[in-house]
Amino acid sequence: MLVGTFYHTLEAKGRFSLPKTFRAEATSWVLTSGLDGCIFIFKQEEFDVQAAKLAEMSYLKADHRALIRHFAASASIQAPDEQGRLLIPENLQKMAGLSKNL
Repeated sequence: MLVGTFYHTLEAKGRFSLPKTFRAEATSWVLTSGLDGCIFIFKQEEFDVQAAKLAEMSYLKADHRALIRHFAASASIQAPDEQGRLLIPENLQKMAGLSKNL
C-alpha cells in the first residue's frame, strides 16, 4: 500500500509526477477507476492480486459483475517516463474531474 499525501499538477499531456519515494516500487503501474470518483493506482503485481480476487467472485450476482466491470474496464497499464511521470488516460481524468488547468 502506498501511503501519504502528495500534491501534484496535471501537466499538458495528462501526466503527473510519481512521488520520488514510490518510483523504485515498480516499473509498471495500473491506473483504474476507483470508488467515489477517485483513481486507484496499483503496482502491477498488486493489481494482479486484486484482479485474481475479483475473478473468484460469482459472475451470477449482478453486483459482483458490476464491481468487476468497474474495476477492470478502465484499467490502464502505465510505465513511468524518464522523469518519473505517469500518464492518466483521458477517460480517468474525466471520471475523477481532473483538469490540466489547476
